Amino acid sequence: MFYLVRQRCLSSWCNGARVRPRRLFHVGPSSSSSPSSSLRPSFLFSTRSPSHCLRALSTGSVKSDIREAAELQDKVLRCLDATVFDPSLPTRSIVDLGLVKSVRVNPIQGEIRLSLEYPTAGHPHTETVKARIYQALQAATSRHTQGLLPFSLPPSLTTVRIDTPVPRLTSSPSSSVPLGSGLTHVQHVVAVSSCKGGVGKSTVAVNLALALARQGNRVGLLDLDIYGPSLPTLLHVEDKAIRPSSRNPKFIQPLLYPSSASSSSPSSPSFPLPFPVKHLSFGHVKPSPSLPGAGGGEAAVLRGPLASKVVNQLLLCTEWGELDFLLLDLPPGTGDVQITVNQSMGGRAGGREGGLSGAVVVTTPQELAVVDVVKGVRMMEGMKVPTLACVVNMAYFVCGSCQEKHYVFGGGGGGGGVKERIRGAMTVGKEKEGGREEEGVLSEEAFFELPLSPAVSRGNDRGRPVMMMEEGEVGGEEGGREGGQAAVQDVYFKLATRVAEEMFRRWYDGKVVPLVEYNDKNDVIVMRIFSKEAARQIRLRPADVRWSDPRTGEALKEGGEGKGAKVTPVTFEKKGNYGVSVLWSDGHYASIYTYEALERMAARIAAEKEEGENLIKMK
Repeated sequence: MFYLVRQRCLSSWCNGARVRPRRLFHVGPSSSSSPSSSLRPSFLFSTRSPSHCLRALSTGSVKSDIREAAELQDKVLRCLDATVFDPSLPTRSIVDLGLVKSVRVNPIQGEIRLSLEYPTAGHPHTETVKARIYQALQAATSRHTQGLLPFSLPPSLTTVRIDTPVPRLTSSPSSSVPLGSGLTHVQHVVAVSSCKGGVGKSTVAVNLALALARQGNRVGLLDLDIYGPSLPTLLHVEDKAIRPSSRNPKFIQPLLYPSSASSSSPSSPSFPLPFPVKHLSFGHVKPSPSLPGAGGGEAAVLRGPLASKVVNQLLLCTEWGELDFLLLDLPPGTGDVQITVNQSMGGRAGGREGGLSGAVVVTTPQELAVVDVVKGVRMMEGMKVPTLACVVNMAYFVCGSCQEKHYVFGGGGGGGGVKERIRGAMTVGKEKEGGREEEGVLSEEAFFELPLSPAVSRGNDRGRPVMMMEEGEVGGEEGGREGGQAAVQDVYFKLATRVAEEMFRRWYDGKVVPLVEYNDKNDVIVMRIFSKEAARQIRLRPADVRWSDPRTGEALKEGGEGKGAKVTPVTFEKKGNYGVSVLWSDGHYASIYTYEALERMAARIAAEKEEGENLIKMK
C-alpha cells in the first residue's frame, strides 16, 4: 500500500484538502524482526531520497502510524534546525546545510536514529555537533518542556543514536577536469607555499598532512619541488616501489605512510592513523638517464618546460583515489611550477569548479624572508587562490634553563610586522566597503607561530615527523611546555582545524567560478557570474574580445589586416580560478583572459556605446 506524506501539512491532507507538499519523504519499515515491530513498523525518512511514496507493512492502523511517525520526524528536524549549528558556520543550522541525511523514529522502542554526514571524513567539530544534537533532543523530550516548545517530543523517546558515515566522493560533473585526471575524487587541493626557500615549507606540509590525518581525514601529500625533493627524507617507508595503478596502467599508485611493510620500522608510529597518508615525490621516481634527478640521488638538471611536464604527470597521473585533502608542497618562487599547478587542474573534484582550493603560507620572522613571501601571497591572490592561514616558522626559541621565549630572528612576539605585511599583500587592488576591507583578509586566529624546536629537527632527520611522536618520547620534552613536542603538536592541530574550517565554510558559502561559453546562434560570448545573492551575465561580441587585451580589457591599438574579419572562438579552456584561454577560428591561441578583464571589457564597451548615443543625440 502506498501513501503520500506532506510535511507540515499533515492535518490538511488527512481532511482531504489538496495542498501542495513542501517536501516529500520516503518512509520504509524498520529492520527489526520483533512481532511488535511487524504490526507497528518504524519509518525511515530520507531527505535525499528521490522517492515520493511511503510503504507500510500492515493495514490495521497504518494511517495513524504514518501520521505519528511523520510528525515526530518533522519535529526532530525542526528541533535540530532551530538549535544545532556547527561552530565553523554558526549562521546556518545543520539541517539547512544538509548535514542531516536521514532520520529514523521508532516510537515503540523509544529511539531516534539519524545520520550526520559531513563533506570530509574528519571534520574537527563532529563530536561537538553530536553533543549538541544529544543536548537538543534531550531538552525536546524533557517532561518540563512539553507544550512549551513547538517541537516538543514524547518523553518516551529516550534513546538517540547518531551515525557518521564516511562520505563517498563521486566524480566531478565539471567538464573542465582533465580527462583521466587522478584528482577526480579529491575534495580539496591546498598548496603549502612560500616564495622564499629555507623557511620550512616541507616540514609544515608533512606535519599538517599528518595532523589532518590524525583528525580522521583521508589525506594525500605531493612534493612538487623537482629540484630539491624533501619528502623521501621526512617520511621513511620500507616499501618505496612505485607501481602502476590497477585501474589505469598509465597511472601510478602513491606510497602509503605508514605502510604495512614498515609497521615494525622505528620511524613508524605505534598508534594507527584512521587512513594512511598517500604521498609521492620526484625523489621516489625510479632513476632514469632520460630524466635527470629522478630518485633524488642526482641533481635534477631540467629546464622549466620539462619540469612543468613532470609536475603535471605527478599531479594528474597519480591514482589518488578518494581524498578529503591533497596538500601540495610547492617549491620556492613564482615561476613555472606555481603557474602550472594553478592552470592545469581546471576544475577541482566534488562538483565545485575551480583550481586550487586555498594556500597555507609559510615564512620566518626575518625581513629577508617576509619581503619574498609577500610576493608569493600576491601571486596567489592574483590567481584567485585564497590564503587560508599564515605560519611563522622558527618564530622563537625556548631556553631549557629559564624556560622563556627568545625571539632570535626578531619579531618580538605576536609577529605584528609579519601580519600587517601579509594582510597588506592580500588587500592590494581590493576595494573597501563601508570602511572595512573586503572579506578574505586573515584574522588573528589565522596566524600561527612555531618554535625553533630540537624535537622537530630530530624527527625530520629520523624520518619520523613530530606529529608522529608519542607523549613522553625521548627528546620530546626539549623546549619545555612552550617549545617542546606537545606544544608543536598543539599548533599543528590548531592549524589543521583552521584549514578544515575554512574549507567547510567555502564549500557552502564560497564563490563559484564564472562560466564562459559561446552562443553560436546569437554569435555572442556569454559569461555567467554567480554570487550568494544572485546570478548575472555579460554578453560580448567575439570580435570585441579577440581585439582586446586579455589582461586589462582595453582595446588593442594594433590589430593588423585581420582585425575587420569575422572571428569566432573554437574552444575555451579553464585556467584555475581566474580565467580562460581561447582558441580562435583564425588560428590565434590567446593568452589567458582573466574574468576581471572580461568584466572590464564589457564595462568599457557599454560606456563607449553610451557615449556614442549621447553624441548622436547632441547632433
